[in-house]
Amino acid sequence: MMLYVVAIIALQDLAALEAEASAVAGAPVTIDRRLHLAQCDTVPAMTPGRAGIGIACVAPVWRIVVPLQTLAPIIHRGDPVSVTASGAHFDVTIDGIAEADAAPGTSIRVKDRNGGHLSAVVRPDGTVSAPGYNLR
Repeated sequence: MMLYVVAIIALQDLAALEAEASAVAGAPVTIDRRLHLAQCDTVPAMTPGRAGIGIACVAPVWRIVVPLQTLAPIIHRGDPVSVTASGAHFDVTIDGIAEADAAPGTSIRVKDRNGGHLSAVVRPDGTVSAPGYNLR
């Protein structure tokens, strides 16, 4: 006699994950619906990159990279930009100059007025935000 053990696990809601990833990336992303990811016990970490967004779960452990859809640049080299970082109780804005062309959802290097450099992400509305902060 053979016994089969069937484990039933909760799966990650890919539509919700896709919506959150699109908001973080500032550009539309599409997650392959054939993926069967175990439900993450915590909020998945999202790291925007030049060509996609990395999504990782600590428990259970899984990681995927989702490519960004290619869009035309909306910020051009030499354009003045304001980089914004926002949190629950603060807003910080730094003015600078874009050092390259950038499309929504892509990273851009910005030179501030003191000659320093920082990396930021271009949002679909043309604003630029510091990565790693929850924008309101």
